[in-house]
Amino acid sequence: MSDILTIEDDGLDDLTSARIVAEVLDRVYPGYIWEVSGLPGGGLFIKCGQTACFGQYGFYIKEQEIYSATHLTATAIRGGGEILERAGLPRGPWNGEMPTKLEGADPRHRRYH
Repeated sequence: MSDILTIEDDGLDDLTSARIVAEVLDRVYPGYIWEVSGLPGGGLFIKCGQTACFGQYGFYIKEQEIYSATHLTATAIRGGGEILERAGLPRGPWNGEMPTKLEGADPRHRRYH
C-alpha cells in the first residue's frame, strides 16, 4: 500500500500576485508608475510613483486577501484608484500632472525635487 501525499494550496505565490497587480494597474491606469513589493510574511505593498514626493505612501493587500486572481485584481484596481483620488489625479490614463496634495499624508513630509 502506498502513502498518499496531500499538498495544501495557499493561493497565488508572491511573484504571481505581484505580476498580476502590476499588469492590471498598468492596464487600468496607464502612464502612472506603479511599484509592487512583496512583504516579509506575505502580502503586497503598492505605491504610485507620482506620489513619491509624499514619502512611503501606498496601500497593502494582505496575504489573506490574495486567494484568487479575480479578487486580487478587483482589490488592486480599487486601491490604485483610491490613491489617485487622494492625490487629486484622474482615474484612467495619467494626464501628465503631478499632485500638489495627498489626502491622508502629512504635508510636512513632502519632498520637493
